[in-house]
This record gives sequence, structure tokens and C-alpha cells, in this order.
Amino acid sequence: MLNQRQKAILKYLEEETYTTASFIAQQLDLSDRTVRTELKLLAEELPDYGMALLSKPKFGYRVEILDPVLAGKTRTPQSEIPATPQQRVRFILEYLLAHEDYVKTEELCDLLFLSQSSISQDLKTVREILESYNLKLTVRPHYGLKIEGSEFDYRQCLSTCLTSILEDQPEADQRQGQLQRISEILENVFEEAQFFMSDFAFNNLAMHLLIALQRIASGNHVPMTPQKLDELKAKPLYPLAQRIVSQIEQAFSVDIPQSECGYIVIHLLGKQMIKSPQQENCIISETMYETVDEMLRVVDDEMNLDLSSDLNLRLVLALHLVPLENRLQYDLNMRNPLLKEIKNHYMLAFMIATTACGVLKERYQKEISEDEIGYIALHINLALERKRETIRRKNIVIVCSTGRGTAELLEYQYRDKFGKYINQLMTCDVLTLDRIDLSDVDLVISTVEIPIKLPVPILRVQYFMESRDESKIKRVLAQSGTSSIEHFFDPNLFLVNVPAKNKTEVIDYMSARIRNFYKVPRNFKELILLREKKAVTEFGNLIAIPHPYRVCTDETFVCVALLKRPILWDKKKVQLVFLLSIEKGKKRDLQKFYTLTSKFLTSKDYVRLLLHEKRYGTLMRIFQTIEEDLNN
Repeated sequence: MLNQRQKAILKYLEEETYTTASFIAQQLDLSDRTVRTELKLLAEELPDYGMALLSKPKFGYRVEILDPVLAGKTRTPQSEIPATPQQRVRFILEYLLAHEDYVKTEELCDLLFLSQSSISQDLKTVREILESYNLKLTVRPHYGLKIEGSEFDYRQCLSTCLTSILEDQPEADQRQGQLQRISEILENVFEEAQFFMSDFAFNNLAMHLLIALQRIASGNHVPMTPQKLDELKAKPLYPLAQRIVSQIEQAFSVDIPQSECGYIVIHLLGKQMIKSPQQENCIISETMYETVDEMLRVVDDEMNLDLSSDLNLRLVLALHLVPLENRLQYDLNMRNPLLKEIKNHYMLAFMIATTACGVLKERYQKEISEDEIGYIALHINLALERKRETIRRKNIVIVCSTGRGTAELLEYQYRDKFGKYINQLMTCDVLTLDRIDLSDVDLVISTVEIPIKLPVPILRVQYFMESRDESKIKRVLAQSGTSSIEHFFDPNLFLVNVPAKNKTEVIDYMSARIRNFYKVPRNFKELILLREKKAVTEFGNLIAIPHPYRVCTDETFVCVALLKRPILWDKKKVQLVFLLSIEKGKKRDLQKFYTLTSKFLTSKDYVRLLLHEKRYGTLMRIFQTIEEDLNN
């Protein structure tokens, strides 16, 4: 019978070419000796599965299929022994959390068929995970390893990391039944009290209560000082927690201490869904609104987006901060099941939310997790969509050479058909066009050839508007801006094969190049590094978007760097860097720029294409494609 590790090794042997033991060891983070030992065992087992292990000196190993039907059996799960480093870390974490006594390293080695050195590497990762929950992995000579920390943090880690423990046989059916009964109790109590929370938060609370029952049964209670308990008893949600405790005590024939009732209040405070300020028990303080003001002000200052004027966004953020403040106060983790999708599809919104959450970090002196940032990013993304859908009225000049009467007729037609898109509309002829100040003009529409070069786009149409012209004009006017995104990307700042080993070297290299072509403040590089300290600018998809901590240049520009090879930025690999600097003041509507850039950076295909071709023209062609897709 093949174990999980042997199946993992087998995947590298099913190719037509030979594979070395060293390569397999490197891929699975195992020693060469361990892999060779497993290969010997595989050579004995594989004939029973219709396969044979072939070896060739200096080339390695491969598998020959003798019986396809029997060979298919190797894909049937038959062992739970983890094979990859990620699987081993999860196994060790679950095993240590399930055993409150000391666990010897030798015991883990025997369970995983690993050497002490391999286990040590996995334990390093386990320690990092535990530290994120304020837990420590202590080592006592001759006794082994043990997780230590508060009962509250212990349960938080259990709930987040160990859902599989609750599904293990032989107690899975019993535990699922208990979880179902807890869910029914919560549904009834919440319906009666008109209390709301999301489905994910509901399931999370039910899981916490199941873990609480198991911990209480083993004599582990959440300790709580009389002062803290009195503080929670004064909360409007305490009677709701009492009703939950009362029904759970009856259903499971268990006595639940008052401290556990306080523990439930903390979860209710952190998971409550508030739909409006008028909702019962909801108090949005003036301080909360001030916090939202500060969050949006920082975003406006750093990214020149003008989100502060969105009253709906201000309200939903204030409502969101009520339970979030409770989660931060009581160190309650709220996992975001959509985090990966949010970061992949709404990168711009996540970047803005990261900036905004810097205010929360300073105000509450707490690290804001990516899960929490993701929730705020959803609200910001809706605001961005509303902003994108808002029609920005254009200033237009119509050029006509057939006399004032025709010009007035054209003006009437344009106001009649496109009035909602037009702010100001002026008419002139070719001879007087050079006397008009075009600094605030978005578009020139002309019925004749214009012999001079203008600083704004020109749209050529017929004397009498045809349906084809009408469709073309409407498409242009409906766009969120008339300036091309190409204006923001200077070919001189498109850098290829940048030889940097870390993010500091990348920022040094790019900042030096920018100084050759743009006027930037003396502390430009320092402002970028300050932003890096405040919040992460790596966003997956091999992308990083460093930018100054505040707007500091007279122009908006992007310096693009394609690194010679991927580097570790903070915690993620990065090979494509967009160093962004936003212009001071409100000189230009940057919504179109942000929209197109975000669409590009979240596309794996576009990023892969640019990294492969490494050409400025490729980048511009991609933006043109994205813009055409958005306008269709």
C-alpha cells in the first residue's frame, strides 16, 4: 500500500523522461537519502499496481506502465501521511494543538518518516503561524514541544487552523451532529432577537461554540477578570449571549461559566452585521466618523482620488468600523474567505484599503490583517465603480467653416443629442481656432481639416450628423476621460532586465532613473521607503506597486521595471514593478488611469505577456486592448 509521500514521488516519475532523486528531493523538501529509501520501497510495491520502476545511471528514474487499470489505483487516497512541506506543517500544527502535553520531536519524526533536520525546518514555519495568534512553541529538554498561550488565543488558532480535526474519524458524525444542534440554537435565538450576521460569521461562531464545549469538557475555561466581565455585562448584547448559553446548557447538559458567556459577547460584538445607523443597539460615535474622515483624507492625499465626497462610502465604512473596532479591541480574528479573489480581481481597491487601514493601525496600535483589509476593499471597490460610472461632462469646441448659422445648428444638435455629456460647448471656425484657450477643453469636434497641431484630441465628423458619427461621438464622450493613458508612461522609464536583489535596490535604481527625466523632491526615495514601512505594496501576480507616502510631484507618471529575475519583496515574489507617483492638486481626473492599470495588473495573461516580450509597445498595446474592451 502506497503512502502519501510515495504517491507524491510517483508524480515525478510518470513522465517519459528520467528524473533524478536529487530533483525530487528538492521539490518535496526531503533529503536525497529519504527519497532513495522510498524509491527502494516503491520498486517492491509498484508491480502490484501494474507498474515497474526503471533506473538509468546518471539519468535517474522513471515509471513504466504495465497495466493501466491497476496503475489507476495509485490515485485512490489510501494514506494520510503528508508529503509536501505545507501538508507537513499543517499536520504538525494540528497534532500539537490536539495534544496539550509535551510532544517529543522523535514522535513527529516517526509519524512523518522524516529526519530531525527536516522536522526542524517545518517547526520554524509552525512557530511563525503560532506567533500570529500570540502563541509560543516552547521546548523543554527531555520532554519535548508544547504550545503555550492564553485560552482565548488557543481557541482562535483552533478555529482557524483545525477545522479538519473536527472531521476526523471516529468522532466526526457526533461532532457534526453537535455543530448542527448549535447552529439551530443560534438561528432560533437570532431570529427572535432580530440579530444579523453574515453566513460565514455565523458558521464561524458555531465552530467557536463547538470548540468551547470541547474545551470546557476538558476543564479549560476562558479566564476573565471581574472588571472585564462587568464591562461585557454592560454591553447591550449580553442578554443575547445569556439566551444562547441557556439553550446550549439545556441541549448538551453542561454547566457553562459566566466567563464563557462574556467570551460569546466578544464574538457577537465582532461579528454583528449592522445594516443602518438606526439598527437597534448600534451607536456610531463622532470619533468613528472622524476615523473614516481621516482614512479617506489619507487616501485622497496619497492617491488623489477624491473618495471623501462619496457619502455612501463614508456611511458604510462607519457601519463597518463598529464591529471592526470590537475585533481589534479584543484581538478577534475574522478570516476573509474571499481574500484571494479580492486581491486578484480588485487590486486597486485592496491597495487603497491598505493605505486607509494605516490610520486604523496608528489609532488602535494594532496590526490590521489582510483579511480585514479585504473587507474594506470591497466597500472601496463599490465606490470606485460608482465613480467610474459617473459621467464627467466635457468641454467641447466645434469647428465649422460654413458660417454662423450652420454652427448654431450644429450646437443645437449636439446639445440635443449629447447634452448629458457636455459641460461647455463653443463654436468657431478654423481661422479663429488659434485664439481660443484650450487648456480646459477636452475635445475638438471638426467638420473640416485642421492644419495646426492642437494639445487636445480632434474628432472629425460630417457637416450633417449621420448615425455613424452619432455613435462615434457618443462613445468618445461617454469615456471617463479623453487623455490617453500613454501620457502617464514614459518610454524612458520603461526599464528591462533590472539587476536587483531586493526591493531597496529596485527602488534605488528606479528613483535614480526617474531623476534624469522628472523633477522630484530630494526625499523622493525616502517617501517611497516610508510608504513601504507603513503598509505592504506587493499584491501577488509577481506585482509590486511602490509609491511615495504622499503626492509630491507636479506630474503623474509611472516607472516600469522588469526585473532580471524574481525577488522576494516582503513575503511574495515580484518581477514586475510599477513605481507610481501621483501629481499634486486636483489637476486631472485619474479614474481612467486607475481603472486601466488595475485591469492590467490583475491579469496573469497580460503580466506574463509583458514579462515575455519586454517591450514598451507591448504595454501600450495591452492598455489599448483593455480600453477597447471597457468601451464596448
